[in-house]
Amino acid sequence: MLGKNKIRKIINQALSFSSVDQTEIVVIAYSSGLTRFAENRIHQNMAQENINISVRAVLNKKIGVAKTNKKDKRSLKEVVRRAEEIAKNQKPDEYFLTLPEPKKTSSVDAYREATAFFGPLKRAKIVNQIINRVEKENLRAFGALETGVTEYAVANSLGVFLYHPATTAEISLVAKDKQENSGFGNQISLDINELNIEKVTQTAVKKAILSKNPVEIKLGRYSVILEEQPVNEILSYLAYLALGARAFHEDRSFLSGQLGKKVAGENITLWDDGLDPVCLPMPFDLEGVPKKKTMIIEKGILKEIVYDHYDALKYGKKPTGHGLSAPNTLGALAGHLHLATGKYTKKELIKRLDKGLLISKLWYINAHHHKELNLTGLTRDGTFLIESGRIKAAVKNLRFTQSIPQALFQVTEIARKAKLEKSWFGGNLVPALKIKSWNFTSTSKL
Repeated sequence: MLGKNKIRKIINQALSFSSVDQTEIVVIAYSSGLTRFAENRIHQNMAQENINISVRAVLNKKIGVAKTNKKDKRSLKEVVRRAEEIAKNQKPDEYFLTLPEPKKTSSVDAYREATAFFGPLKRAKIVNQIINRVEKENLRAFGALETGVTEYAVANSLGVFLYHPATTAEISLVAKDKQENSGFGNQISLDINELNIEKVTQTAVKKAILSKNPVEIKLGRYSVILEEQPVNEILSYLAYLALGARAFHEDRSFLSGQLGKKVAGENITLWDDGLDPVCLPMPFDLEGVPKKKTMIIEKGILKEIVYDHYDALKYGKKPTGHGLSAPNTLGALAGHLHLATGKYTKKELIKRLDKGLLISKLWYINAHHHKELNLTGLTRDGTFLIESGRIKAAVKNLRFTQSIPQALFQVTEIARKAKLEKSWFGGNLVPALKIKSWNFTSTSKL
C-alpha cells in the first residue's frame, strides 16, 4: 500500500503542474494475488501491483483526459501536459458546467489487514484443503482464490480530496466428475477470514454429485428458482443498461418515462447503498461525489434513478454518487444494489414448487435488445428439474432468452437471506428468487 499521505503528495504534485481552469486527479492503486487451480492441482500463482493515475483537464468547457501508471515528478508533469493539450484540441462541451466541489463524505471501513497481507503460501494452503475435499468424492476441482487491496483517491483543483482503501477476498470453485457434470460455489468478502471455504466446497461438491446423468427436457417456459449468482447477473445488467440517468433521459432504458409508475411486482424493492458495511462499501464515486442511499424501486414503483455529477447538472438533478472516472460514455452506474428479501429459505422455495427448474449459475450473457432488456445466455454448473417440491433430476444446460422487465413482474417468492455477490463496481446483496415464467429456447452442448 502507498497510504493516504503518499497518494496525497502525488496528487498535490500533479495539481501543481496544472495551468487550466479546472483539473481532476483520480488515483487507483492496487496490489493483488491470485492462485488458480485445475484438475486438482495449483497451476498458476500470480501477483500484481500497479497504479493508475487519470488527469482530467478543463479549459473553457473543453475537456481532455490523459492517464499514466508512473508516479515520478517527470511523468506527472507529462500526463498533466498531455491532458491539457488534448483539452485545447477538443470542441467545447455545452453541457459541462463544473467539476464537483467539496462535500461532507461519510467514512466507511472496508480495509482488513489480514486480507491485504494474505500471501501465496496461505492461499495455497486453502486451495489444497479444497482439493483434498473434492478428491474424496472422486471429483476434480477448478477455480481461483484471489486476495488484494485497492486504494481509491479523487481530488480536484476546487478542493476535493477523498481517499478510501478497500480489501477483497474471493473464492470461486467448480467441481466436476469424469463426465464433466459440474457444480458451483463462490463467496466474496472484505475479510479473508470470513470466507466459509467448507461451505463453498460442500455446495460445489453436492451440486456436482446431483448433476450426474442429466436429462433433456422439452423447451419452453418454466417456473424457475434462480439462486443468488443468476439474480446478481440480472441486477448487473439492470444497472448497466437501465438504472443510469443517461440511458433514462436518452430513452434507451425500459424505465424511461416511468418515474412514479409500476415497473415490477409489489414484492420488488431495490435500492443502492455504497455505505452499507456488508456490501464492499465505498463512500464516494470516481468524481469525488459522496454516495447516498438511493431508493430505486419501492414495492414495484420506480422512485429514482442514479446520477453522476455531469448528468445531474445537465438535467437539473442532484448527483447520487454513482459517477465513473472520465472519459465516461456510460454515465452513472449502480454498484451496491440491495434487493429486499422475502420470508422463505431456499429449501422452502424448492418444497413450494410443484414443477420447474433450479438454476445455480448463468453465464455467457448478452443483451440482444438493450431498451427492452432482453437477455440471452446459458445455464451452467447445476441445473435441476424440480417436481412435487423435490429435485428429480439434473438437466442438460439450456439457453434462455428472457425479458427482465417481464421477469420482475413474475417474481412470486423471495428467499429471506441475501448473499453478497460481486458487481460491476463493488458488491450486490441479493436473495434467491422464484419466478413464475422463464423462457428456455435451446439445449446447450456445453
